[in-house]
Amino acid sequence: MVTKHIPTAVTLSRGLFSLLLLIFVPYSVPFTVLYTLCVLTDIADGFCARAFHAETRLGAILDSVCDLIFFLCAGVCLFPVLREGFTTPILVLILIIANAKVLSWLISALRFKKPLFLHTVLQKATGILLVIFPFLPGLLPPLCILSLLAVLEELILSCILKSPSPDEKSLLHYLKKENRL
Repeated sequence: MVTKHIPTAVTLSRGLFSLLLLIFVPYSVPFTVLYTLCVLTDIADGFCARAFHAETRLGAILDSVCDLIFFLCAGVCLFPVLREGFTTPILVLILIIANAKVLSWLISALRFKKPLFLHTVLQKATGILLVIFPFLPGLLPPLCILSLLAVLEELILSCILKSPSPDEKSLLHYLKKENRL
């Protein structure tokens, strides 16, 4: 059935659109169109997967990898344009967040034999702010704070989850579910 491949095709298109961002000038019409397509395909792939009952482990991994490709490519393109907002404390905080993210992936890789890409509410909220940040650069401090909270939650969950569960809603939800609260 062809429909089962649609979510994967949508996800992979986000990876391609993300890479294409690198050849256009930030905020130009082609860049903005590609950036918007990246955001829309990120929303659409999960929706399509659920609508077509085509959710797969591979699809979830590809989604996380394409998210990472998008944020890296967008960051490479936009950092030179937005760098005046990146003060030393903000840059230090970004390095702390990046290191905590890598540590979380390492812990989950050691515990579950694969890195865990969580889709918690805080991670999704961070993603939304990351998407609109280039158009509202004043959001950088709240974005960094939210991102720090999201990565700390991910780090804790990577340490305490009994099994890999990328769709865990939040640390609080997990603790309630496990009767630990």
